[in-house]
Amino acid sequence: MFNLLPQDEKQKIMRQYKSRRMVVILLFSFFIFLSGAIFLLPSYILTLYREREVLVQAKIVENVSKGKNKAELVGKIKALNEKIRNIKASEVKIQYYDIIQKVLEKKSNSITVNSFLVMDKAVEKGNLYQVQMTGVAKTRDELVDFEKALDSIPGLEAELPVSSLASEINAEFVINITLTI
Repeated sequence: MFNLLPQDEKQKIMRQYKSRRMVVILLFSFFIFLSGAIFLLPSYILTLYREREVLVQAKIVENVSKGKNKAELVGKIKALNEKIRNIKASEVKIQYYDIIQKVLEKKSNSITVNSFLVMDKAVEKGNLYQVQMTGVAKTRDELVDFEKALDSIPGLEAELPVSSLASEINAEFVINITLTI
């Protein structure tokens, strides 16, 4: 192949080409850096704003904690502890297991008890506690006999709603039991 350009000219053109390529690479890098800085600017401003907000909140908390009197706080804590002790002392402990055992002893083979629902709060009329029992009785008469047997347990009052007596056989029932302590 023939070389039409002298060697000096070739080297000069190659240097110019390399310098142009370097300028393009530097411009490209500069624009990438500039666009990155522009995109990070909102995050930076938001971070500064949040930092100031946290500092203001920290000063407020510090001022509030300085302003409280320790004796006042100790007095309030003692008063709350006294109220908690009074509430705990007024609670009556009731053993539902024993009551459920007594109820199940009165049950005949023709009655199936599905569930007991214990109402944990005392009724406002005194120390009355509610238990709701659901199940199925083979006949209506056996259900009525079961309810009478429950009424014979001391401290227990059973109430059978009329709607539970609607079916002659396989009567589903809900009996509301009131316990007096």
